[in-house]
Amino acid sequence: MIGSRDADKGRAHGEKLGVQGMGNEQAAGMAEVVVLTVPYSAHASTLEAIAPQLRGKILIDVTVPLRPPKVSRVQLPPGGAAALEAQAIVGPDTPVVATLHHVSHTHLAGTGTIECDVLVATDDARAREVTLELLRDLGLRGLDAGPLANAVALESLTPVLIHLNRRYKISNAGVVFSGIGSTD
Repeated sequence: MIGSRDADKGRAHGEKLGVQGMGNEQAAGMAEVVVLTVPYSAHASTLEAIAPQLRGKILIDVTVPLRPPKVSRVQLPPGGAAALEAQAIVGPDTPVVATLHHVSHTHLAGTGTIECDVLVATDDARAREVTLELLRDLGLRGLDAGPLANAVALESLTPVLIHLNRRYKISNAGVVFSGIGSTD
């Protein structure tokens, strides 16, 4: 299912994708795992609106603290990382996972082959395993990147990748980590 701040937009987007669309609060209430993909400017307000529905669920936060127009420059938020700010907003009953920050938006939209590794940072062992399993289900190689504090590095990779995309006139720069072998 897909949620939106505007339930009508959620329904319209859901129809396009062949899934059920609704408002954010309703979607968060029905889900076991919630994936948050909003611009940083909407991050805190979206989390505050859905926090009650997130208790006991896993929150996968893909938000990157970009501040247009300087999106190819690392700009750390006041809380150090969007994912750390998310954890502070939703509280200890909702484990937050930082991941997918360095996968191109064209890949996340379902276009093209994803030829990069996906780092996963969280303080919760169960949330880490669930997220790594979801990534495997998507055909991706997820790598345990340690505690949620490491989200600072994950989120900071995005502006670098945006710079590389612009500099080399591509749309899918990614990161591959060598020497790790199979993660199964």
